[in-house]
Amino acid sequence: MLFLRKNNMKKSEQKNFYRITLKPKGGFIKKSFRTLALPYHKGIKLIIAKRPGETTTKTQAAIFDKKIFTPGNAAAWVKEHITLLKNPCSKIANPKKKKHKAGRKKNPAPARQLSELYRTFHGADAKGRGELFLDIERGLIRLGNCDGVYYLSKKQGGKEKAYIHKFNWPFPDLYCNLAGNTLIIHGNFKIKKEGITG
Repeated sequence: MLFLRKNNMKKSEQKNFYRITLKPKGGFIKKSFRTLALPYHKGIKLIIAKRPGETTTKTQAAIFDKKIFTPGNAAAWVKEHITLLKNPCSKIANPKKKKHKAGRKKNPAPARQLSELYRTFHGADAKGRGELFLDIERGLIRLGNCDGVYYLSKKQGGKEKAYIHKFNWPFPDLYCNLAGNTLIIHGNFKIKKEGITG
């Protein structure tokens, strides 16, 4: 939020989205406004327009879907993608996918790998897919060691139960992001059919 104030950006909240205004509407040509969806950045749309005397479009505001973003996530995204916002129609916003050379085997898509891991743990296919924005690009803070986790799950298609897993020594590391709203456990453990092991 401090980044927004320092750069004279304003945040507002609507029923289904958050809006971060980068520049006042008055500085743009009225008839040049349009909405730009970012296919590689789900849940985000940019309001772009041209300034008087300029031929390229600039970002006037960014719209964030409330189902995916929190106010803090939205502000962090703006800070981390300021170059994209300055050039909304460039290759930065819509990068081309790399072509695989003939005869080379493609790596399994991340979505398929995630589905397989879900099936291994839960014993059933996932009912759908979502996208979660994690504000971890600005770095992590180590909190200490984690000796165990307590969680609720419907493993292997059963009823929801409480599980406690005690990690083996050496205990994994426990980190949090700069916003303080995401915890990450990193260590020598695995997710298997029987649950968390290691």
